[in-house]
Amino acid sequence: MNKIKKLVTTATAIIIATLFNIGCDSGDDGISNNVGDNDSNIVACVGDSITAGYACDGIPYPSRLAGMIAKNVQNYGVGGKTTSEGVSMVRSALASKPGYVCIMFGSNDAIRGYDAASSAANIRAMIQACKNNNSIPIVANIPIMVGEHEIFNAAGERISKAIAQVVKEEGAIFVDVRGAFGNGEGLLNTDGLHLTEEGGTKLAQCFASKF
Repeated sequence: MNKIKKLVTTATAIIIATLFNIGCDSGDDGISNNVGDNDSNIVACVGDSITAGYACDGIPYPSRLAGMIAKNVQNYGVGGKTTSEGVSMVRSALASKPGYVCIMFGSNDAIRGYDAASSAANIRAMIQACKNNNSIPIVANIPIMVGEHEIFNAAGERISKAIAQVVKEEGAIFVDVRGAFGNGEGLLNTDGLHLTEEGGTKLAQCFASKF
């Protein structure tokens, strides 16, 4: 009986791990446990309205993430923020001594016509601030934009590529949200930018796959 119970438990763990990684870039960039004197149980999520949960269906993705990784996940998302504003937001979040910082900015940069190189430079500054604090940065690109926001999608693609390049150069952990979301079907609500219930879960799973 104990042997059967062990097999069932193992199978369940495999299924959960697989679900976390479906459509997400799990890669081989697993997270180091070296967070200096920070609290490895604290995760700070910094971003715009998608992180904050504004206009998204259900609870924000950081709350979903907390249930998946059993850590103290703090939501520092603020609607309408760009990468330039995100630099100071990340620095403020670091005051709580988080072991890990989940970063996702760029949608508003695309909407406002910001240059991809400038967005990438701001993301680099966020990553370096985390490194200087011995917090581990986990950086995502941005989902596809459709519907009324489709006109900004090409800019979003350029920014996403620039973010991926900077993350690689800095040796940080990359979350390919754009790849995971594909055409956004079922994951984006009627405005084509914010998340459905399923989209919020998908985003949380993508970040959870890095823990």
